Parts: sequence; structure tokens; C-alpha cells
Amino acid sequence: MHKVTMHQPQYIPWPAYFDKILQSDIFVFLDDVQFQKNGLQNRNQIKTPQGKMWLTLPIKHSFGQLINKVEIDSTKSKIKHLNSLQMHYSKAPCYSDVYEIVSSVLDDQNNLISSISIELIKKILSYLEYKGEIVLSSDFAIKSKSSDLILDLCLALEAEQYLSGSGGQGYLVQEDFEQAGIEVKFQQFHLPEYKQCFPKVGFISDLSILDLLFNEGKNARYIMQLGEQPYLDWDKSN
Repeated sequence: MHKVTMHQPQYIPWPAYFDKILQSDIFVFLDDVQFQKNGLQNRNQIKTPQGKMWLTLPIKHSFGQLINKVEIDSTKSKIKHLNSLQMHYSKAPCYSDVYEIVSSVLDDQNNLISSISIELIKKILSYLEYKGEIVLSSDFAIKSKSSDLILDLCLALEAEQYLSGSGGQGYLVQEDFEQAGIEVKFQQFHLPEYKQCFPKVGFISDLSILDLLFNEGKNARYIMQLGEQPYLDWDKSN
């Protein structure tokens, strides 16, 4: 079964994002779609002694701009993020290896938010030993949008199955995928608890994958597998 999944490049995204990729044969970065302001394409959360804290890369952005054209507003924010990670995770079991991954990207002079996010995600996937193929939607020069874009990319990649996030049921057109002979499955995921820093705060689940990686290292892949629920079909996802 030739499995394909896709997502916009997100900044140090949550574990479910990676778990879906790790179950696919091909992952497509949707890098030439519209940037989503106030979304998670330039920010995510880590854990501190006070609870959750946002790490945000300020951007230069105009309405309708594509993700792969958006620049960050200041390189200083990347240094601040590294300092924050050092402050809050330096005592975590797997700090050194994971910090090296992140710093190798954030220390670079690249100012495109998509390039920063893509490189971070690629390095994390390599650390987690992902064996699939990674491609960019911009390499296909497909101009369709929404459900049609996903379908056209699936067809270009000869997908037999498309792994969608749970939100895909809100915009994917079932009939079009069925006519194309492409099976669609909707992700269900519940991250199990693992040992985190600052236990007095309690367990926090909706964080960047960095929290899981700092605390569990390569074992993060096993932790995510424990959180996998059976993918749903169309008739069960509505």
C-alpha cells in the first residue's frame, strides 16, 4: 500500500504531526500554499516551571503571501529560542543530542520561515529514523487548491492511500477520492503521558515535539506509537 501524507511546514510541531509522517511512504511539505496568520507556522509551545510558553518567530507578512515567501522579522528571535530551550531543558535526559539538532538550524542565517521549519522537521525525522521520501509541493507546480490540491498531488505521486489529519474531513471531497481509487484514512491520536521536566506543573500534552524529544530521545517514536489509534474511514469520521 503506497501511503502519502501532507502538511504545511509548521515550526517545531506537535508529536501527532510526526507520527502521521512516520506511517507514510511519502511526505509532502505544502510549502506553496497561503501562510496562515495566527496559526502554528511560526510558533509552538514548550514547558516551563510556570506551565506552557510560546516560542514565536516574528514574521514579515502580507495578506495572501505563500508560506515559502515569508521571512522572519529578526534573527534575534532564533537566539532567544535557543536560550529558552537551554534554560528549561538543560537537565532533561536527552538534552545534548536534541539541542544540537535544533541549534544547527537556528544558528543558520536562513530567514525564510518555511526553510527553517522544513530543515528542523527533516532533521528530527532523520533522528527518528524515518525511511520515507520527502518532497515539496512547489516542485510539482500544481495550481489547484484545497481538496483538489491534495488529490492532484496524490495522483502525481501514484498514491493508493492518503493519510489525513482529523481536520481533513472538513474539506476533502469524498467522491473525488473514491473516483480516483485513492483510499483516505483519518488520523486519531492521543499522546500518552511520559516523564517531563517540572513535574509539579503536571503533565502537559499539547506541546512541541521538542519536549518529548528532550525527555525521551529516540524512544519518542515508541511513545508516539503507543498514542496511535486506528485510522478512521469516511463513514466513521463524520
